[in-house]
Order: sequence, then structure tokens, then C-alpha cells
Amino acid sequence: MKLITVIPHYNSLDKLGDALFSIQNQSIKPNKIFIYDDSSTNVSKNDLNNLVKKYKLELELIFLEKNIGQSNIRIKSLISVLRKFNGEMMIHYLDADDMIHQKFYEYSFRLYSKS
Repeated sequence: MKLITVIPHYNSLDKLGDALFSIQNQSIKPNKIFIYDDSSTNVSKNDLNNLVKKYKLELELIFLEKNIGQSNIRIKSLISVLRKFNGEMMIHYLDADDMIHQKFYEYSFRLYSKS
């Protein structure tokens, strides 16, 4: 099963770094992380590119030309992920200002496999 993480981002570079740090420290890492920048006004593309290079994760940055809001990013990303990946997958939406427990994905997989 593939694990895909989607992170909507808007003007929160420092907190995004914390979120990525919490993913990097997972016992099970996502197959792919998509970061959707929602037309940030105080963060440059260069800043975001430099940040993601610090982490040894399979990351893809998507820069939206127009601010569409978190709920629309979730819909847009779901459609995109379903087109890109086949088979069984778990999609996790993580806000850019959130951090997760180091075994969050491991526990999630365990619960899923029991159902």
C-alpha cells in the first residue's frame, strides 16, 4: 500500500519545516509528499525549494497561481493523487502548522490492516 501525504501551505515557512521534520522522523515514511503552496505572499518559491532540500523525503512542490483555500486544495490534490497512483493507498492530509507523533503512520497502518 502506498502512503501519500498532502500538505496545503500558505505563508508559514517556519511551521512547514516543523511539519516536514515530524514526517522525516516517522518509523514509516510516505511514498510521496505533495506540498501545495496556495499563492503565499510572504514566502518565495526559492525559500520553499531551499527548505524541502533539507529533508530526505520524496517531495513535490506545487505552486498555485491563485489562492484557492485549504478545502479546494484537498479536493484538487485528491483528484491529482488518484490520477497519478494506482492501487491501494492511504492519503494523509497534514496542515503546514501541524506535527505528528513519530509512529503516527505506523499506528495508522496497523489500524488499517486490522479492519
